[in-house]
Amino acid sequence: DLKHALLAEVSKIQPRRDIGKPRLFVDRAFKLRGIGTVVTGTLTGGTLRAGENVLVQPGQVTARIRSLQSHRHDVDLAHPGMRTAINLPELELETGIQRGQVVTIAGFETSSAIGVVLEKSPRSGEQALKNRTQVYLHHGTERVRAKVVFFNQDALRPGERALAQLRLDSAVVAFLGDRFVLRDPSEQGTIAGGVVLDVDANRDPDLLRERADAPDDVDLCVRTEIKRRRAAPIATLLRRSRFSADEISAAVQRMNIPLRNEIAIDREHFALLRKRATSLIDQAHHQFPDKAGLELNDLRAALRDEPPELFDALMADLCANEFSRVRSTIARRSHRPALPLELK
Repeated sequence: DLKHALLAEVSKIQPRRDIGKPRLFVDRAFKLRGIGTVVTGTLTGGTLRAGENVLVQPGQVTARIRSLQSHRHDVDLAHPGMRTAINLPELELETGIQRGQVVTIAGFETSSAIGVVLEKSPRSGEQALKNRTQVYLHHGTERVRAKVVFFNQDALRPGERALAQLRLDSAVVAFLGDRFVLRDPSEQGTIAGGVVLDVDANRDPDLLRERADAPDDVDLCVRTEIKRRRAAPIATLLRRSRFSADEISAAVQRMNIPLRNEIAIDREHFALLRKRATSLIDQAHHQFPDKAGLELNDLRAALRDEPPELFDALMADLCANEFSRVRSTIARRSHRPALPLELK
């Protein structure tokens, strides 16, 4: 009866999502004679295949999977949610991998500071969590010393929520939407839990405030990310998040976010940028009518605060409309170089 009850419950569980972003948080690493280094953990976010090249983070250590096992059975492909053992014979335990590290694929950077929302349980004692307190962050299988820096308050009391930045002693492979736990320096008690809202080191309380109530809302996260970055290649947009590439692309289309050369753009900022660039080109035509147009280097220098991908998108948009690029210059298509009247 117990087995039937368990099977009935298990049948209702939704399968773990495959978002194409595999992470295996290592909980054990050991060496077997004749086999080499083996690591174990629970795979999340994507699949790993025998023969695949992987990256061990932090540390940017490259390795190749010789074989995979799940519950002592050889498998060619490990799926999200599976207990997985990976044979990485090229790695040495002393220098290559240990508990707390992450086996993943290339393209996922580490974070040394993360923006979060914290919640202190009423059961965690009456003592408040004060600003700039040293704690231990438990994320995946890793334990990292961190400093809590609140944005607009001095302490977090039981039953409260607050936005903060965690400054880490060592980097982690954190994704937007990850859950974590904070414990006190003596590790005698759990202080708070939280959710990762931003994996970049810059302090941006406005972005955290918008995401705090809905970190799993892909539309909200896409909109705030583009607003913050002003432009982002669609291929790398929210790469370190718990959303798949298809979910992100669908959100971009659903919200009708402008795309130029596969770069998603903040509409309002781009309109202002286009107006500014048009003004600079017209000004160059007026001051130097004998020249072919505005030098691209001069335009790039005038817009040096903009990210390179946004400048490339701007050029594509201008040249798709009433402007054209002539060698190293850009000009209106109606412009014809001519001497000023006084020189004529």
